[in-house]
Amino acid sequence: MKWFSFVVALVLASGLGCSGKKEETKEGDKKLTLTAPMNTSIKQDGSTDVEVKIKREKFDDPVTIELSDLPDKVTTDDAKKTIAKDSTSATFTLKAAKDAPVNDGKEVKVTAKTDALKTPTTSSFKLTVKEKK
Repeated sequence: MKWFSFVVALVLASGLGCSGKKEETKEGDKKLTLTAPMNTSIKQDGSTDVEVKIKREKFDDPVTIELSDLPDKVTTDDAKKTIAKDSTSATFTLKAAKDAPVNDGKEVKVTAKTDALKTPTTSSFKLTVKEKK
């Protein structure tokens, strides 16, 4: 039993199965929780999908998600996406150019805005560009 507990604690500590950073904005009884993607990497001339999740409490308005501060020569077709009132996530496809500079992890900003709350909710994740081999 002790060995099993140790393995479970090790898995949890390593972050396996965990989502990215969570940030909350609360105004009155309304609350928005924004979960950024996990830190991720992309190869030069490659692409990867990242998922942003939200949780609404006491409102059902659409939520606009925006990615900003992407690394040089990394783009997305839609830097802004709207999560409809009956949905809880948005997926962004990131694309790195052939000559995207290699980096050790640049902080990408994730911002959630809704008419239900005056203050935007902001989180972030690190995006590492790796050399294509």
